[in-house]
This record gives sequence, C-alpha cells and structure tokens, in this order.
Amino acid sequence: MFMKYLFVIPFTFFLGYSSYAQSIQVPPDVTYEVGDDYALFEEDILKISNWMINGKVNDEFNKSWKDASAFLMKWIEGSPTVYIMVQQEFASYVEKQPALLMVFMAGWTKYSLENKVIYDNVGGNLAALDAVMTFYQNNKKILGEDKEIEKFIKMKSKKQLEAYVKKHAVANKR
Repeated sequence: MFMKYLFVIPFTFFLGYSSYAQSIQVPPDVTYEVGDDYALFEEDILKISNWMINGKVNDEFNKSWKDASAFLMKWIEGSPTVYIMVQQEFASYVEKQPALLMVFMAGWTKYSLENKVIYDNVGGNLAALDAVMTFYQNNKKILGEDKEIEKFIKMKSKKQLEAYVKKHAVANKR
C-alpha cells in the first residue's frame, strides 16, 4: 500500500562544520489549494532535491536545511504526483541518521518528477538509495561510517543493487 510518508524529523542537522558557503533559496510559506498548485513549484522542488542530495554539510548548509526540509515535506505530503513508500529494508540507517530520510525522499521525489511516474517502488527506491549514497559519500567524514549504507554502495559497485531492490520492494498497488 502506498502512503504519504509523514514523519517528524529532528531538523537540527549538523553544527560546526565549514568548508564553503552553499545555501538554497526556499519559496516563502505557500498555501496549496488544489492539486494543480503543486505543479507550480516542481522546479523549486527539483532544485531543493538536488541541493539536498549533492550538499556538503557546513554552517551555511545547516542554516538552509530546516526551511528546505519543511518546504519539501509539505509539498510531498500534498502532491498528487509523488507517492513515496519508505521501507525499513531500504532505510534502516535512518534510525542512526534521521536527516537522511529527507535525502531519501528528495531522491525519490526527483525521480518521480523527472520521469513523470507516480507509482514505481523499484525506480523510486533505487533513486532514493542513490541519493542517500551520494550524500553519504560527500559527507562521510562528518556522518561517520554507516554499515547499512556501505552495504548498498558495495551492491551498486557490483551491479547487484537493482536486483536486490526488485526482490525486496513492496509491489506497486494503486
């Protein structure tokens, strides 16, 4: 069963790390009245998703994280074009690294928008895992080693990740 993934995440991400400035312009508080309103912000959602996935944690990144996460979460919760199913099998690292849930959802959302698909658990999970692996590799010194994410990186390098996701992803149901 597909579900909108509602989760309260501690938005305090990482503090005290500086490398270079990187922030994102987040639209001001938006009220969505009908489904078509969400389409107006798809470009902003893609920019925020890319920013999250490719970000390097530092003070400037941390300052923008809360607003970017809140905007993305609000959009995902109501959007008629994105459905995300988070399975423990693909997101067990979230218990230790809660902020990675937003990166996971950013990757899935980006995949859905760029490929114009709503229901695709295999493609969505692959894109979400790829996003998490990218973020993790960009920030491994700050995040520390995570055996679960390392397992996915190893599977990807051996070209086994897609088969693993296909085997374990919950079947699409509409």
